[in-house]
Amino acid sequence: MALAVEAQELAIVVATKNHTPSILSPDFLTCSGIIGADLELAQAPVSTPQVSQLVFRNGISMMAQVDRLIFVEQIAAKSLQDVSIAQIARRYIAALPQAQYQGIGINVQGLVPLGHQTPSVENYLTQTFLVSGSWQEFGHTPVQANLQLRYTLEHAHLTLSVAQAALQLAEGETTPILVFSGHFDHRLTAEQPLMPQVMQALTQWQSDLETYQDLVNTRFLNTRLPEDSTIPVFAAVGL
Repeated sequence: MALAVEAQELAIVVATKNHTPSILSPDFLTCSGIIGADLELAQAPVSTPQVSQLVFRNGISMMAQVDRLIFVEQIAAKSLQDVSIAQIARRYIAALPQAQYQGIGINVQGLVPLGHQTPSVENYLTQTFLVSGSWQEFGHTPVQANLQLRYTLEHAHLTLSVAQAALQLAEGETTPILVFSGHFDHRLTAEQPLMPQVMQALTQWQSDLETYQDLVNTRFLNTRLPEDSTIPVFAAVGL
């Protein structure tokens, strides 16, 4: 059966310099029009001189540190039209145009359920993506591998990490998965005005997501599992 990656999380990381974490607060977000007043917190806000964090019930969270801002949304089973984290990030940055922004990272994490834990599935990563050799026969258990690849794209650098993990299911059961983590690094240059570069990079999130899905599905997952393996269908799962 053919495999396909299921994007789970979209994160936007904005590198900053000398940012004040306490700026991130429910009052600032609502009064500035960054979020609607109906957005409900899932837990009490965290606010210290080093870090502030807000977690909302709809799967959105935000964190501010001295050197970075992190905007995260759980996007499993969401349509692109329902993903709002990039718009929130743009509004936040527009409200603070004098901040010292250094770079933009757009991160996507997705998983691929592999099905039953047969030996061939447990060793899927090493058997599929790496050339076999005696180095795989060292030790008392099958060798475990993580891959990290770097691509140069027209508008960004992409680092793609691939790892094999286990997803916890109901009643203590687990199923093996592949985790594909993509990091798109949008660098800002001193030769051009800062804010237009920042806003342009933030508009790339959908293109970056599509690039990630296309790369994983067509370049990595165009192989098939052994016939005795079954891939379960997950509408939405969390890591």
